Amino acid sequence: MLRRILISFLLLPLSLAAHAQKERHFTFHYSFTVKNVSQGKLLRVWIPLAHSDASQDIRITDQQSDLALKRTQETEYGNWMLYAEAAKAEKSEYHFSVDYDVVRREHVVLVHGKAANDSGTDDKTRLQLARFLQPDKLVPITGLPAQLAADRTKGATT
Repeated sequence: MLRRILISFLLLPLSLAAHAQKERHFTFHYSFTVKNVSQGKLLRVWIPLAHSDASQDIRITDQQSDLALKRTQETEYGNWMLYAEAAKAEKSEYHFSVDYDVVRREHVVLVHGKAANDSGTDDKTRLQLARFLQPDKLVPITGLPAQLAADRTKGATT
């Protein structure tokens, strides 16, 4: 009996450590500077925002900018962003920052080397995933990029 109690006490820290790795909490500071701005001309800045989902909780704790920020949503994919605009830029550089409080949870994609069951995926998500796999004019997959990729990976295995 005493042996079981001792083993339990020895295994408790190990199980707590394993559990602690399934979720982590951190702060994230995202900042950048737009330089070499043409003074007197239109300046537009879009800042992508992290979002909460099943794997993470995101909370914006602070946002700073040399320009007024407006929260907006992109229509095709539904991504949120901050938008700033100066009709006639007055400075040669502008500073922006966003601070996040983040809780990330473990997200398992593969089970025994095979794709996990996506039975919980709704139709909208399936349509979005199908769209993400389609060719896009902003991501060339033919011509020089395709040739460079073929040359660099010739004979390589994954």
